[in-house]
Amino acid sequence: MSTDRLLNALAEPNRRALLDALTQTDGLSISELGATLPHLGRHAVLKHITVLEDVDLVKTVKTGRVRRCHLNPVPLLELAGRWTDLYGRTWGGALLALRARATTPPEPSRPTKEPTMPDRVFSIVIAAPIERVWQALTSSEDTVHWYFGNTVESSWEPDTPITYRGPDGEPDIEGTVLLADPPHVLRTTFRPIWSAEVQGGEDTVVEWRLERDGALCRVTVTHTGLPAEGQVTSEVGQGWTLLLSGLKTLLETGQPLTA
Repeated sequence: MSTDRLLNALAEPNRRALLDALTQTDGLSISELGATLPHLGRHAVLKHITVLEDVDLVKTVKTGRVRRCHLNPVPLLELAGRWTDLYGRTWGGALLALRARATTPPEPSRPTKEPTMPDRVFSIVIAAPIERVWQALTSSEDTVHWYFGNTVESSWEPDTPITYRGPDGEPDIEGTVLLADPPHVLRTTFRPIWSAEVQGGEDTVVEWRLERDGALCRVTVTHTGLPAEGQVTSEVGQGWTLLLSGLKTLLETGQPLTA
């Protein structure tokens, strides 16, 4: 991705406004996005969305007759990587989250069952064969270098367990394989247990979709069923951008994404 193209796309105020709208509510339709910029017509909104799609800042998914738009923050993380390392971005994000929590008034109590948010979609293009990317998803020799130091255990058969273990050997994520179609689709349930703050919720679903594009591979991660708010959603949103950036760095340079 050209840095100039990315910066040019962000330079237009209406495009930034569209990204702001998706930050507030991901998965909006074209019509819903148009309502946030009533001074623009549908055609103009579509043109701005196309520009944002071309630089991978937005991923559109057609659901029936509705075209929904998802914010893809991975290119922004790659841009930040020009001037910061992984630990700088992680700590910077943590400090910004702390400031937001400290300055945001407490919300009134909500119903016991939390509403879910639209699918979260993250995408990146990796200069590696699709088979090599699949290997990196399913082999502990690779995951330990890009999945926050986690190893992965699974037979990759439907209805069998999948476990990601942290550097201390304790499980961080548990789930069940729903579909494994190498080297194209891996779909699993996702139950985070890496801290007390993220435990206790319902299982969600993560799908990895790999698409061959010549010598390149497009990787799209779709996370379904996340709560509309909460610790899991906050940590997962930042986590996927870091993971995809780490996967790309490992496969394109042979080096883990570290400080």
